[in-house]
Amino acid sequence: LSELVNAKTQLKNKDKQDQDKQQQKQDQQKQDQQKKDEDKQQQQQQPQPEQKKDEMSDQAAEQLLNSAQQDEKGVQHKVNKNQNNRRRSLEKDW
Repeated sequence: LSELVNAKTQLKNKDKQDQDKQQQKQDQQKQDQQKKDEDKQQQQQQPQPEQKKDEMSDQAAEQLLNSAQQDEKGVQHKVNKNQNNRRRSLEKDW
C-alpha cells in the first residue's frame, strides 16, 4: 500500500514537473515574441534612411557649408578692408 502511495506521489510530482517545464517553455516563447514585437516597433519608429553615427544629414551638411561660406566672406571683407587701409597709410600726405 505504501508503495502505491509512493508511486502515485512520484507520478504526481513528475506530472507537476512536466507542467512546470511546459509553462516555462510557454512563458519563454511569449517573452521572445514580445521582444520581437518590440524590436519591430522600434525599427518602424526609426527613420527609414538609417544614418550611421558618423554621418550627417544633407540639411545639416548644407547648413555647415553655408556657415563656413559666410565666415569666409567675413574674413575676406576684413582682409580687403585692411589692405585698403594700408595703401592709404603708405601714400604720402603732403
